[in-house]
Amino acid sequence: MSKTSAAPESNNDYAYLKVAVAATLLLALLILASLWFSNSLPTSAILGVTSVPGDSSDQASRAEYVSLGDFTIRMQQGDDDQTLQATLAVKLTQPKLAEKVQGHMQEIQHQVNMVLQSKRAEEILTVQDKESLAEEIRGRVEQVMGYRKTSGRAGEAPSMKPNGIAAVLFTSFVIQR
Repeated sequence: MSKTSAAPESNNDYAYLKVAVAATLLLALLILASLWFSNSLPTSAILGVTSVPGDSSDQASRAEYVSLGDFTIRMQQGDDDQTLQATLAVKLTQPKLAEKVQGHMQEIQHQVNMVLQSKRAEEILTVQDKESLAEEIRGRVEQVMGYRKTSGRAGEAPSMKPNGIAAVLFTSFVIQR
């Protein structure tokens, strides 16, 4: 009888071992998933991938975005009033610039308001028009930050210092009549 009673105990021990291993694997998977989604552990560390210096995915991972805020501009065109509602952000390739942008935020927002108020609706309808507008705003941001100097002479190109301001992005852009 001792042999028959010993067999079920070993089966129970084997079942408990299977449950313990499954629970440990599940716990490990949950920990990795939580680290992945909280960005505490880079994807490359989880997958064992190393980045190549200068790789575009490496550049994108270092980019930081700073919101410039929401802008609502009343655009007058004869008898037809239109409203522009836009939300902008600046993309920085040097994350340390985020504090500097925040420190100049009031002046940057002023410059963005001045640029947007100078436009008529038909000047900013196409994608190309919006890209040109974003570049113009980027120039104003660079000027406020001290990276771009304008000479004041007509037709002369501005001098620029290298900087980490990659782009000005419209995260929302609506023109209403």
